[in-house]
Amino acid sequence: MQSKSTNVSVNIVDDVTPPPTTVTLATSDGNATEPHSVYYLPAPTEDNGEATFTFANWAGGNVGLSLSGNATYGSDYVLALADESYESSFDPTSLVLYVPAGATSVKLLVKPLGDLIETDSGENVTISIASVPTGVTGGGTATVTITDELEAIKIDANPSETLEYRVDPIYADFRITPVDNSVQMKGLVYLDIDASATDSAIPGIDYALEVQYPYPYLLPITLVNPAAKLYRTTSFSIDDLNRQLVRVLPVDDKVLEQDEKIKVTLRSAPRYTQPTPDLGTFGDATITIIDKYLDSEKMADPGACSCSCNCAGDFSIGSAAGVSGGQT
Repeated sequence: MQSKSTNVSVNIVDDVTPPPTTVTLATSDGNATEPHSVYYLPAPTEDNGEATFTFANWAGGNVGLSLSGNATYGSDYVLALADESYESSFDPTSLVLYVPAGATSVKLLVKPLGDLIETDSGENVTISIASVPTGVTGGGTATVTITDELEAIKIDANPSETLEYRVDPIYADFRITPVDNSVQMKGLVYLDIDASATDSAIPGIDYALEVQYPYPYLLPITLVNPAAKLYRTTSFSIDDLNRQLVRVLPVDDKVLEQDEKIKVTLRSAPRYTQPTPDLGTFGDATITIIDKYLDSEKMADPGACSCSCNCAGDFSIGSAAGVSGGQT
């Protein structure tokens, strides 16, 4: 009896489902501190927020992001990859994160930007996943709150009066100091000078200004708005100082005048540029130049100082005072 062979085909079905490909987003550091603008403070107080993406079975591709919150991207903060996530890449314009195959986690930093606004502490940003490759499940958010530590400098007059005619000099200084006297200042500042009042002293005619630290030098002054009689100094440094002085040097013009006032506004300037635009205002101060002569000289010569006056100490007004832009 002859046997017959039979071929049997068997299909083996694997009913095990492959593990899903996922990306999740969570907050790993929800606090960030705005960089300091006018104070030197320990570096650890200036930190970034952090968002962590976690990947499972990742085959590589792009993750699109969306942003919300009351902090403004590009002016209050920027986003950047953490150093340990160097194999990935991030486009700050399109907000697209590229992650290579096999990655398990990526860290994205929320880096605050300094803006000299002291009332915006507590602004926040929430990062969300907007898009993932086909077949990938994504979810989660990361929220970072930006803290702005209070920084402020102030200006006052010490003393508030000086004499045009001086036998023994009594110097009056505009004094710039930090509100927190335990820190040192940093940055560039300048002074706006309002000479619009009838009793205003005029830079270059009635006085010059001299910065005291790190060494004394005459501060150039420019007439920036003739109609408003607004003058402006060039920028000067407050780096590494807990006090900067701007000294008033009255010009003894030998003319009997009313007492005249120097009113200045302290402003913060951008680094390495002329003081435009204004990045912050820190207060006003006024110093009065008193024109004080002897009663006998006033009676003998009410329009000007008599020949009996001690007129020593005269100097060239225009170049010494460093004023440009013309006078009114």
